[in-house]
Amino acid sequence: MVKFLQAILLTLVLGFTLFAGSHSAEAQLSFDPADYRGRITLSEKKTPYYRTNPLNKPNPKIERLIIVIHGTNRNADKYFSSMVNVVAEARELSRTAVITPQFQTEEDSPQADEYYWSSGGWKQGHYSKPKKEFPRISSFGVVATLIQQCEQESGPFPNLKSVILIGHSAGGQFLNRFAARFPQNTNDFVSEQIIVLNPSSYLYLDNRRKDSKGVFRSWDESPEPYNEYKYGLDKRNGTMSVLTVEKTKNIMSANLIHYLTGTEDVEQDEFLEQSLPAKIQGLNRYDRWYTYREYVALFPDWKANATFQSVPNVGHSSAQMFASRQVIQILFRKSNRPIATPVSPDLALKARSLDSFYQSK
Repeated sequence: MVKFLQAILLTLVLGFTLFAGSHSAEAQLSFDPADYRGRITLSEKKTPYYRTNPLNKPNPKIERLIIVIHGTNRNADKYFSSMVNVVAEARELSRTAVITPQFQTEEDSPQADEYYWSSGGWKQGHYSKPKKEFPRISSFGVVATLIQQCEQESGPFPNLKSVILIGHSAGGQFLNRFAARFPQNTNDFVSEQIIVLNPSSYLYLDNRRKDSKGVFRSWDESPEPYNEYKYGLDKRNGTMSVLTVEKTKNIMSANLIHYLTGTEDVEQDEFLEQSLPAKIQGLNRYDRWYTYREYVALFPDWKANATFQSVPNVGHSSAQMFASRQVIQILFRKSNRPIATPVSPDLALKARSLDSFYQSK
């Protein structure tokens, strides 16, 4: 614990020293993310995560929590480092906590008391593996737990005012689907927002997709299913099936979500999804973002709570997206904290219940 607190103090000192006279994006904090690695207990097992502030000791100075979701390589340490540098650049380290959970797969050699998921499963809220080892937790449940633990008045950040979830690439996919499952807080104490960056695909709320004429319609001519979850709401997984389709739509439409993409994210790289359901959404990430913006506009309530911005001259880079002017403006908004549209109290109670993210025998 002493080493950890010393490391936190050193980071804060470095942050204010490095950035006191300069806003250069090239200035970087020098620290080892491993010093900030911990594990959060979830039911009977644990999940590793990185954090700037310990969660077992109250810190009344923290007013903003940024939860970062890593990409398909599960390199949570790099995502954590990138965001900490962004916060330091903005001179906000003293009142901002950064947490980055790591969704391990079997390839990561998780310890016997740690949860892990399949490579594709964690991105869409699947339950942990193995299938016959209960209780199993949805990857969405990890983030839901972090949010609710940190928002408690008796939690680590008693003066918390804002929670922002941000994910890039596969992390953006994760948050796009999470936004349809977890209704945001609508009280006057803590606001919640989601930032989705450069995902490879999106969740659609009905079976309409854009055709070559620019019309959104049902693709009856498709040679294979294209509207199954995670691309649509057919055949949803266990976590998503806790709620009806209509309630899922209500949650997605009510939440505050920012969709951003780099204008240069147009490559057909190895991580771009190439399944038929993904290809129907567009040729590349930028094209799919542009089409999704048009689709969201078909739903007045959803459009009212969703913003779309492009980031000029940036490709598929989490670090560059995090450091962009557009993202920084959302992260460090000084006033007029936005509040999500309330869903019904019964729906909020059910969908935010941590028990709803577990599968028992």
